[in-house]
Amino acid sequence: MDGAVVQVRQHAVTISKHGGVLMAEVDGQPTDMLTADRILRGADTRTLTHEVKPFPASMARCLGVSA
Repeated sequence: MDGAVVQVRQHAVTISKHGGVLMAEVDGQPTDMLTADRILRGADTRTLTHEVKPFPASMARCLGVSA
């Protein structure tokens, strides 16, 4: 791979629920749910590092884990 440019991006995406409203953070900065969803769906690898039940079924599908 002489002269090849390889780029690896890594983001920490946090989804939480406050007062019945889903909120998202990317790398510790507030963002909208659509941006968080785009990052999660576009990732080659997703690692669930912490989970609090109840976990929304829609988010579980996005992460590829069981709710």
